[in-house]
Amino acid sequence: MSKILVGGYGIFNYMAQEKRRNLKQSQNLINVVDNQTISPGEIIESYKFSEFITTDNKGIIGIVSPGLYYFLGIGKTNSKCLIRTSEESLLVFSKGEYDVNVDDDYVKKIIINSEKELRLTICYKNYSIKSISKIITEYFENDKITEIINDSENLDENWNDILSISLNNSVKQNNFTNPKIEIIPENKQEESHDISEITNKYNFFIIFENFKKSKDEIIDDPFLVSIISQDHVQFELCQEEFLNWILNYIEQFTIYTGKFFKYFQKISPEERDDFINFLIAHKIASLYLKLNNEDEINFINLLNDVISSNNNLSSIIKNAINSYGLIKENTPYDNNYYYYYL
Repeated sequence: MSKILVGGYGIFNYMAQEKRRNLKQSQNLINVVDNQTISPGEIIESYKFSEFITTDNKGIIGIVSPGLYYFLGIGKTNSKCLIRTSEESLLVFSKGEYDVNVDDDYVKKIIINSEKELRLTICYKNYSIKSISKIITEYFENDKITEIINDSENLDENWNDILSISLNNSVKQNNFTNPKIEIIPENKQEESHDISEITNKYNFFIIFENFKKSKDEIIDDPFLVSIISQDHVQFELCQEEFLNWILNYIEQFTIYTGKFFKYFQKISPEERDDFINFLIAHKIASLYLKLNNEDEINFINLLNDVISSNNNLSSIIKNAINSYGLIKENTPYDNNYYYYYL
């Protein structure tokens, strides 16, 4: 190999290193309280909750847990804020365009996106879910969570708690669409896969637990309302459309292509009819969330028509309406809980 070629490799290697150095050293962090500037390569000594804004004002980095944090830098092209620490318990987050990334093999990482294009990245290890929940809930107080990404190869032990936060968010926003949930192994974006089945299992558990508590009455549980109301489909308020709407929902449990089918099969045959009644009654009750005053009157008349009908499908729905007292003297079941979220 010639000396010129070796020298050329040396130059290219130097240029590549210089490029990486410039990318990492492109921005500083500025403490939002005292305006102290933290440059790449400096240590952040945190004694209490602290927030830092990036030089370009496009991101906020928050350090909740006390300890020493080495700020490696912010990439200009990969939009990552790199932090290294040896703390055994930590909670760090980022809001905005830059994803915080903690250089620790045992750190868990969750990324949450919203309808209004807010983005929250949380890195944590051995930390209270209560603190994590508070950050998520406050940041998305006025926005609907649309995507939850577990940025590691394994599911987090707090996953059910994260799903609970998502359900609470759905109730508060009166928007019950299911967020997309994915696992994306670190540095393997092409291997991401949807894990919404985790949500299905959790949602069925919530439904069934409320069913076991029910005594032929509507259960006032916000999680249940959120789950029952998910993936709402508009339909014309006529008997045929209404019966199809109910049937399509029940088929999510009773036919093999339904998302809850395999969990429904675990219910004892003796309980299944009562469980179907429970589903129908709560699906009907959840519809009040979507109706205006004029439609409510039409819907009451529709339910009375169903009760008066003699076809087989109507008789199934009629059992649920009567069992749960959804119609009493031509008035809807008086349940202020459902109106509270209108």
